Amino acid sequence: MKFVNRIWNLPKLAHITLNIIPEYKCCFPAPTAISPNVEHLFVTGVYFASTQMDDLFRSTPRLRSLLVEMTCENSIKPYSVVLPSLNHLHITIHSGEKNAIKKLLGNLPNLNTLKIEMFNFCLNGNDWETIITKRLLKLKQFAFKIEDDFSAGSIINTEMAQLLETFRSQFWIDTHQWFVQFDLFETDEYSLYTLPYAFEDFSRLPILSKSTCPDDYKYFHAYDRVTNLSSPLLSHGNKSQFHFHNLHQLSIKCPIYQSGWSFISNLNYLHTLSLYWYDGGKSVCSLLQSIIDRAPKLKSLRLLKSPSAISQMISFRYKSSSIRQLDLQPLGDWYDKQECEILKRSPLGMQCETLCIRVENRACIFDIVDTMTNLRSLNVRSRDDTWKENVTSDDDELLLWLKKCLPSTCTITRDTLSQSRHIRLWIR
Repeated sequence: MKFVNRIWNLPKLAHITLNIIPEYKCCFPAPTAISPNVEHLFVTGVYFASTQMDDLFRSTPRLRSLLVEMTCENSIKPYSVVLPSLNHLHITIHSGEKNAIKKLLGNLPNLNTLKIEMFNFCLNGNDWETIITKRLLKLKQFAFKIEDDFSAGSIINTEMAQLLETFRSQFWIDTHQWFVQFDLFETDEYSLYTLPYAFEDFSRLPILSKSTCPDDYKYFHAYDRVTNLSSPLLSHGNKSQFHFHNLHQLSIKCPIYQSGWSFISNLNYLHTLSLYWYDGGKSVCSLLQSIIDRAPKLKSLRLLKSPSAISQMISFRYKSSSIRQLDLQPLGDWYDKQECEILKRSPLGMQCETLCIRVENRACIFDIVDTMTNLRSLNVRSRDDTWKENVTSDDDELLLWLKKCLPSTCTITRDTLSQSRHIRLWIR
């Protein structure tokens, strides 16, 4: 709280961006100090409780733009602080309640732009029409994404049709030309969102999609804002309307299918690739090389599989002049000496500058630092580490051993804030 209030008390501060990366997402304390100058506030990585929103509005009375994440409790006090200065709002809400959301938005009478993500609850077209026509009279730009699931015993096709029908009124189709799409997934979960899709993350492709768009609506650029695509390569479903041209991050689960690439037309901007596969084989190796060939700006590669499988895969002589970061932390296993040798001698290992890895013993750490000449940063865990919660850095046996054995050009610390308590090395 003191830290937050110190920020709010800075006399000339007008723009605040807080990008917090905690081990676990947690509640952020609302300030009690009042800032007369802050007009733009963007907070990511943590959330505010719904009971804190009044405090947040009260502490920033001149706020014009806000990006925030909020979670709703079962019993909440009514929102009472009106914030007429707020024009632009991007908010993510977990487990909300319709009347509470209506009240919150009703306290923002001059809102011009609203971008909202909602999880575990749904507002239909009639709900939104009421909110906008009665409470958000100045709203010009509107985009939403809802993720929810059907209750047990639901007749999904019927409920899906009824939900979409609420977005086919004159208000949606004629007055604003706001179209929505409904995506159904295998788990009876669904996603409902405005088109064009207005968010950076797209997590999965549906088995069924329905839309309020007319037949001649052009889908080709509907997903241009998506920069992070996860686990997309399905064998089923209609993917013809999905096209991704601006991907920066791509996460893939194998096996894949030939049709899986039809909607990824451009990898020229891709800088991070994560690959997880259930079985080895030449198909995964071929897949990686094909992505490398299409991604001239690829810098970071993350491989999730057993060390033996990754070592076998990375021993192939992939050609990439751009990859400099390798994350090879397997699921529950450790790299032994032989597997580390394969990594060090591979082309990707020899040009690696940043490495994340789990090794069988500390000797592997020494060998990696000694032989990977381009390495500048190493994030590592060792299986023979004896560190415990109450051990200080002066008594940290592995830390002391590394400082004794490694060159003085290495800066060595332990990240005691993370759950893994890994060792960090910076090599000059």
